[in-house]
Amino acid sequence: MWKWIGTAAAYLIVSVVAAAAEAVTLTGKVTDANGKPIEHATVLVYRAGVKNGYSTLCPTCYADCGKRSLTDAAGIYTLTKLNSELWFELVIVRDGYKPIITKVDPSNGHQITAILNGRSKVDDPRRLVRGRVVDAGGHAFARRCRTAQGFC
Repeated sequence: MWKWIGTAAAYLIVSVVAAAAEAVTLTGKVTDANGKPIEHATVLVYRAGVKNGYSTLCPTCYADCGKRSLTDAAGIYTLTKLNSELWFELVIVRDGYKPIITKVDPSNGHQITAILNGRSKVDDPRRLVRGRVVDAGGHAFARRCRTAQGFC
């Protein structure tokens, strides 16, 4: 019985400490090399880690990992309810641009600007991915128009 009480007490302490972390919001802007805002870029929390001490969690196992945001027409993104006790690595991608990974600390309170550089067009047919989108029965979808973001 004492073992069960000790386990329950430890769980309660960990839960209270985890809940005590203040949530912060991270905002930023994604532009091209000329400063033009990039719309519909995906900003993804890829990894995280504690700022002080150590953690037994793997860098991609935190609850905030996997949170994402799309940039608006002004290139602005917002990631909300992030743990203020963590730093984050963001992956920022957009079709036609080279992806970047950047490390940020959202509790610093300043806006992060990421600059994506253009990627050259693939002219080598061996480097192109081609495929066919089918339903569960193996039949092609009626909608023929597809984009990098989904169906038209």
